[in-house]
Amino acid sequence: MINIKMIALIGLVSILSSCIDEEDNPIVTLTSDRDNVIGSWMMAPDQVAKAIEIEEDLEGLESWEITFKDDGSFLEVFIYAGLEITNEGRWDLKGNKLTRTIDDERAELTIVVTDNLLTMTDETGVALIYTRKN
Repeated sequence: MINIKMIALIGLVSILSSCIDEEDNPIVTLTSDRDNVIGSWMMAPDQVAKAIEIEEDLEGLESWEITFKDDGSFLEVFIYAGLEITNEGRWDLKGNKLTRTIDDERAELTIVVTDNLLTMTDETGVALIYTRKN
């Protein structure tokens, strides 16, 4: 038998969430919008260290920047052991799923954009956080 308190709680949550104006709803601000993704992003030093910790092949990574362009292309720039390495590709956004394609290799990432932070989580659950460049 379903608990009456549980039904009441579900009803209360439904009523409260329907009363929140879309502009005040924090979930709306977390929903990724293509215009919010466009621009240049850089990984903070602590996030670079996290990337190295997660993937030891990245030992020597000094910086990681990515620029998403309005035309659906992107440019990624790494400084690795003093060398600048670039990747170019295409990107597409559907909801909060960003698909990146480099040389016919596709990767799907779940993204969240808040103010000046971009969080990209890969299919294995690894999340990397970028800060918007000014």
